[in-house]
Amino acid sequence: MLRRLYLFLCPGLLALLISSPVLGAPLKAGVAKADITPPQGVLMWGYANRKSPAKGTLDPLYARVLALDAGEKRLVLVALDLGRTFGPASLERLRQTARKSNGVTYVLVAASHTHSGPVMQDEYAKGVPAWETAALEKIGKAIVELRSCLHWSQPPASQSRRHRHHVLAQ
Repeated sequence: MLRRLYLFLCPGLLALLISSPVLGAPLKAGVAKADITPPQGVLMWGYANRKSPAKGTLDPLYARVLALDAGEKRLVLVALDLGRTFGPASLERLRQTARKSNGVTYVLVAASHTHSGPVMQDEYAKGVPAWETAALEKIGKAIVELRSCLHWSQPPASQSRRHRHHVLAQ
């Protein structure tokens, strides 16, 4: 699901960055991943008949961060293994962290819509849950650390000459 999201969004994001006035600037990229798995006992998202909290973790939940830098413009895409994105106030805090610490121009946040994640709300009667605050801090830290990871790279293209009729010796 996240791979499809990246394949869908990346061409548009690249077009946005390339259309900037700094056409001569190289495009730099960096990636990061943060474990945002909540602790046991958190209520689960997704199914109306699910009444009991989480009893364990089968697979961890991650926030995957892609940063693209085109000179004067910097974009961060955060893909969450959650049922939905965070509420507006939490998203704004995340955007402010990215802008202040990393000079990020645009922050896009998307969720995979998993039904195996924690319940999320725009606002909470008793305040933002501890797991969500911790997750936002981890994501913010990953964005801050991306500043040192942004670099230009040229991936190897050694496999580009192969075609489907090529038979390898065994």
